[in-house]
Amino acid sequence: MQLVVYLHTLLQKQTPSGPQSRVQVDLPEGSSIAELMRLLEIDMDPEHLLLVVNGKVVEPQHALRPGDEVHLVPAISGG
Repeated sequence: MQLVVYLHTLLQKQTPSGPQSRVQVDLPEGSSIAELMRLLEIDMDPEHLLLVVNGKVVEPQHALRPGDEVHLVPAISGG
């Protein structure tokens, strides 16, 4: 299944043409957000990320479906 994944701030992938914030991935049907993160080599603890699928906050175990739009947003603290 194909998904569009938006990588925010420090999760953006560095490429020769610059940072890439939107990637298209192909995963087996029923894969979870946690499996997506492994595929993208994101080793950040999901507890420190806002995981959003189709505009709704989800847990790392959330099963993805074809066409889902996923946003991975690092939780950033400030003062």
